[in-house]
Amino acid sequence: MRTYFIAIRKDFILQKKIIFLLIPILSAASIFINYKLEGVVGQLMSFFLVELFGLHILFNSLSQLEDNEFGRNALVASPYCRKLFVLGRYMFLALVFISIYILHNLVSFLTNLVGFCRFDHATIFIVGITLLFISIWDGLNLTLYYKFGYSKMKIIGNLFIFSMPFILPQITKFLEKNIGLAFASDTNIIALIMIVLGIIVYFISYNLSVKLFSKRDL
Repeated sequence: MRTYFIAIRKDFILQKKIIFLLIPILSAASIFINYKLEGVVGQLMSFFLVELFGLHILFNSLSQLEDNEFGRNALVASPYCRKLFVLGRYMFLALVFISIYILHNLVSFLTNLVGFCRFDHATIFIVGITLLFISIWDGLNLTLYYKFGYSKMKIIGNLFIFSMPFILPQITKFLEKNIGLAFASDTNIIALIMIVLGIIVYFISYNLSVKLFSKRDL
């Protein structure tokens, strides 16, 4: 257990300045998106986009730090196995996801308390759909990173981020037409299925990453 804590602590120490900088940025972004996009779509997108942005920034920053000559030498010289560092990265990102969820709901509570605008908290359905999409996104990025390194992985990541202004309007239109149907159904069952699927995706990605990283020449 102590070794797992060391791996997570390493990532936190490397990113603590960015984490504290992201707290007000993500808080303001949540309020802004929720204010601009009304109804269920705004409720979903204010959580989804903040999670995506926060995880993307931290993951890319960590990957860039580790994928230089100093970072690679430190990994090679470390007494801990590569599997531990891979597990630590997945656990760190999982803690970031949970932390952003807590921050989002805290901002929701304070915004409603002040009376600035209506800001609904992230429901289990919203958490489920966000976790499923982000598990696919993170799972792909992490697997590519541990296979090829940051320089090649970032090309795909940047293409996705740059395409968001074109993709998001289409997603929003789809959600406006169909998300009401989902909320009319048993949302707890749907959310549970999406959460389980998201965890499975992460588990598959983790095992692939361990195998690929163990064979990678640093």
